[in-house]
Formats: sequence, C-alpha cells, structure tokens
Amino acid sequence: MNRKTDLILVIFALALLSSAQKPPSWGGNPKYTVKVKILNDKPVATWNFIYYYDWTQKVERYEHEQPEVDEMCLLPVTVFKKNGEPCHVTFATDGWSYVSFPTHNFCCKCSKSFGSVRYDWLQENSTYIGIETIDGKQVTHWTKWGNYLNHFYSTVDKELPVRYS
Repeated sequence: MNRKTDLILVIFALALLSSAQKPPSWGGNPKYTVKVKILNDKPVATWNFIYYYDWTQKVERYEHEQPEVDEMCLLPVTVFKKNGEPCHVTFATDGWSYVSFPTHNFCCKCSKSFGSVRYDWLQENSTYIGIETIDGKQVTHWTKWGNYLNHFYSTVDKELPVRYS
C-alpha cells in the first residue's frame, strides 16, 4: 500500500469510530430521581435540590432545599423565599410549570413558556467531543447548542450522568 491508501484507510476508520458513538439519553433512563449539587464559581454559590424526572409522563420536578434561590421560586411569591422556605417547581403534563411552597401548603400556576427536558434531547444536532476523566471516572463528553453551548458528561459504561453545564 502507499501513503495515500493508508491515509484514506485511517480517515475511513476514524469516520466509523465517530459514527458509532450514539448520544446518551437525558439521565440514562426515562424515569429517575437524583440529588443534585450545583457549584458555581462566579458568583460563588452551591445549589442543592432533588430532581425527579419521568419522560413516560413528560414531567419533571425540582425540590429546592432551603435556603436555595431559584428564579422560578422568586417569581410568584417572594415573601416565602425571603424566609428561605423550601420550594418545588414542577413541569407538568399539561405544559404548565407550577411553583409550590410545601410548608405553607401554597401552589400557583407559573408559566407555559418552557417545559421538561426531552429524554432524547441529545439525539439530534449534538457533537461527540470524546472521552475525558472527571473525578477519576471515564466519561463521554457531548455538546449541543441551545441558548448557550451545553456540555453533557456521562459514564462510558452505563451512560449515567456525571456533569452537565
């Protein structure tokens, strides 16, 4: 073989490898619950919440711990969040988001302008970046444009989420 043939074979092999990468699903499962800790460096903040997701019902819920701040929780009734009350945000099957303050037995309809994350959101127009190491774990790194460039990292073996930004 000559150099040109070798180069064509290498390009073909790389194309096959990259096309074999199938984007993971959101969370690795259509239904799950996970405790999330988001760290932000500018401004410095830690945000803890429990995240419930069920694509079969097309619903998701964020249970924010006190004294967390969430823009959805601040919109309807700021008096509860001023005291650091827990707040739950639910994106429901009717297309509406609901905000509730469980310690006050209060809930309100908030917005119909956005909803739950699609289970297959990475399946179209996403880019496979490669395998990286995060906290000692081998992860696949994917990106997809939305309002910003989204980064999704999941374990190589089971496609479980590790990081999202």
